[in-house]
Amino acid sequence: MSGSKPAERLGVAVASEQALVAEAVRASLASRDFEASTLRWPGDQHARPRRATVRGGQDVGLLISDLDRWPRLRAATLLVTWIPLPWVVLTSAPYGPMWGAALEAGACLVLPSTTGIDEVC
Repeated sequence: MSGSKPAERLGVAVASEQALVAEAVRASLASRDFEASTLRWPGDQHARPRRATVRGGQDVGLLISDLDRWPRLRAATLLVTWIPLPWVVLTSAPYGPMWGAALEAGACLVLPSTTGIDEVC
């Protein structure tokens, strides 16, 4: 339709303690027409995460973590609480306390890491 405004792309901030995983997921989302960027995983659990690689206008956060150790859970909950986005968490942790901790921190949804990219989208 001539003169129509193009649909806005959904902005997704991707975070993972494994930078290559975050980058691969960002690229996959970008290829599916999302406006995807990465967040730096907090190394110091008391410092706020830097947003240098994130552009404004993010609509949702996608956090990918094994949540297999308390330091990883702590870093994940810091991201979820510090960055005001609706968060989806992908984890290999079994359904249970780690999922509950992510939800309690403010995540909207926790999914197993076996969830495919099409389902995540």
